[in-house]
Amino acid sequence: MPDVPANLHLPKIVHARCQIGGRIASYVDREYVFMYCERGEVDFRIEARSYRLIPGVVLLMAPHVPHALSAIRVANQQYIVTHFKLPPESTLLRSFPMAVQIPKSDRAFMSQRLHELVKEWTERRTGYDLTVSGLMIEVLGRVLRHSAAGVQPVPVVSKAWRNIEGVIPWIHQRSREPLSIDEMSAKAGLSPAYFCKAFKEYTGRSPHNYLNSIRVENARQLLCDAELNCTEVGSRVGFPSVAAFSKIFRKTVGMSPSHWVEEYLARVR
Repeated sequence: MPDVPANLHLPKIVHARCQIGGRIASYVDREYVFMYCERGEVDFRIEARSYRLIPGVVLLMAPHVPHALSAIRVANQQYIVTHFKLPPESTLLRSFPMAVQIPKSDRAFMSQRLHELVKEWTERRTGYDLTVSGLMIEVLGRVLRHSAAGVQPVPVVSKAWRNIEGVIPWIHQRSREPLSIDEMSAKAGLSPAYFCKAFKEYTGRSPHNYLNSIRVENARQLLCDAELNCTEVGSRVGFPSVAAFSKIFRKTVGMSPSHWVEEYLARVR
């Protein structure tokens, strides 16, 4: 097989999945984040700006940008997410806007290519790395074609957003621990009452709800990637008992952990 030209800069996919339902809580990613909404609504918060992701909207975010996500319509929500890397000298994405509305005429193309990418990434057959990179390039090309249809953010007033952004990575790092409001607010440098108010204003949820959403997200990764039972998974991500894990998982995702695994396996087969 001939070598790939060095100046092509194929993306190196590090994460790809189709997400159905549930709430997301993220903060700082070391890679590019590409998110395509197929149905439902998701608010994507970056500093004092908020982007509303509705069907057909693509969001492309550079590495190391603090952000928070919150689902608006949990029951009818599906989006595709890929994380990928590019060489530091790459100019591939410099002309891309943060968010783009894909016209209805191209949404079937976007969904087909992205679902194929997720399938290739999951199955990892011979040559999958070049295949997923090629599919990502094709998708990015189509996004660039429609880049004039940029989605404008909505300004959001949040007086303490820097305090909240400062504490979010710390919460992620310690999500397996039984964190209290007093501990989180002290880390943010705010009083407990004001911390809770500012945190909900910034992320759209309470600190404990956010913490549990991190744990559920980590649990989904373990349920997909490891041969662990629910008790082991719940314990590893920070829930005090399997009953608490199952209750919060069902409340967040809309189904039990075992049911979610069945649906996930059916999608990737």
